[in-house]
Amino acid sequence: MNTLAEAGKYLSVGRYAIYIAIKKKRIKAIKNGGRWTINAQDLEEYKLNKFSRKFSTYNGKPLFEKEKGECSAAEAAKILGCSIQHLYYACRTNKITTSKKRATWVINENDIIEYRKKMKIGKSPVR
Repeated sequence: MNTLAEAGKYLSVGRYAIYIAIKKKRIKAIKNGGRWTINAQDLEEYKLNKFSRKFSTYNGKPLFEKEKGECSAAEAAKILGCSIQHLYYACRTNKITTSKKRATWVINENDIIEYRKKMKIGKSPVR
């Protein structure tokens, strides 16, 4: 059994992040005498299933299928030579064709090329 502090240390997050995950029913936990305890197996299951921006995976599967030409917003911004904020705005306003997997924008390389043509974006950063 793990406390919130131990679970946070194991997952490299704060106690409060673990508490929020428990409240959102993402981690199974038991409250004993005012203290939360988490089974090690449940903690490991949460770690496997949680979204990881660092590795762009969810449930152990990649979010971006590189062989299909999919990339992240950060990669697309780098390809276009624009800021990430500019690209997020384009995604939110449907100026570039995107899809979402969980909370992540997924952009196809062909759509990046089309957006560049439509907006006349060169290699220099957009201001």
